[in-house]
Amino acid sequence: MTDSPKETLEKSRADLLAALDSKIGEMPEWKAFRAIDSALMAWQPTIAVKNIRIVEKVPPRRAQSYTDLAVQALEAAKRPLSSDEYMDFVRSRRVIGGDLKQIKISATSALSKDPRFVNIPWRNGRAWWLSGQPIPLDGPSLEELMR
Repeated sequence: MTDSPKETLEKSRADLLAALDSKIGEMPEWKAFRAIDSALMAWQPTIAVKNIRIVEKVPPRRAQSYTDLAVQALEAAKRPLSSDEYMDFVRSRRVIGGDLKQIKISATSALSKDPRFVNIPWRNGRAWWLSGQPIPLDGPSLEELMR
């Protein structure tokens, strides 16, 4: 295998230093030069340049927030969604682990604190809708949304 240009240069340098050591190795100036050269070489990190790939760091994708998912769900449904329908939508878009009841509490709590959402009476129960938007008379079912 052929040496890289760096390896060739390092080999030539070592050969030249050896030749000069044998000829002028006892001169105080040469000894001073070798001490400086050794110190400089110690500061140079040895880096293997072969097969280095530069990989751009990409920040990990974070899961969409419950409120972001609520906007998507409500815009897709074009009608208010009950908390259970909303959670079904969330589960279809995001991996959910842990206690589902506690997650539902956290998710609906996030909606109740966000001024973009209101909880309104809807179909003999309560449902989430977008603040300031007219309440539609009806819309697609959750099954139609999931398709």
